[in-house]
Amino acid sequence: MALYLSVILVSSVQIMSEDCVHGVAHGDDSEKRYEFFWETDYLCRRTRYGAFVGAIGVALSLFVIYYKGLFADVSATSPSLLTIGETDGENNLGALNFECNAATILALLIGVGGAVITSSRGPGKSFGNLFFFSWFSFVLSLAIWFECFLAKRYSVNISSKDVSNFQATATNTSSPRFTKWALLSVFGIIEFCSAIDAAISYGEH
Repeated sequence: MALYLSVILVSSVQIMSEDCVHGVAHGDDSEKRYEFFWETDYLCRRTRYGAFVGAIGVALSLFVIYYKGLFADVSATSPSLLTIGETDGENNLGALNFECNAATILALLIGVGGAVITSSRGPGKSFGNLFFFSWFSFVLSLAIWFECFLAKRYSVNISSKDVSNFQATATNTSSPRFTKWALLSVFGIIEFCSAIDAAISYGEH
């Protein structure tokens, strides 16, 4: 997931560099940066959103990876952090709840991003890194969200004898879902860096 978001992030920044930075012929860098961030062109607004989604996706994905690793490390010494307790009739697990919330936020952000970035007036309308990785990231975020949804449904009726197994699965740093988060963060970095690099080079011509 991180890898897909990295591609989106880099591609968005590249497009912004090419099409959204119109520096004065002999202007200094501060003038170019000002126009880069405040350009109101339709394409540039959508490209900025792509860069925003990539940056948020990378940050959130890496934090989920860190958070799950932290829970895995402390599970033996601080079992209270992983306690599945009754809250409003539902069993819950801190690490899993956080992961599910993060997956929901990303699925919404990336879904909207895929629609606006790859539309006929968006920066990713033609086939390329931004187009493909926008949709790859969306599919991957949905897959993570669905896995979290199934895990939470399972946790509602989990029996006490299965609690330890469930905790181990929820914080397993070598699970397929953990790998998806890592991919999502890398994709976000690539997306952010491609987009800014291309606008700056355009503004220098």
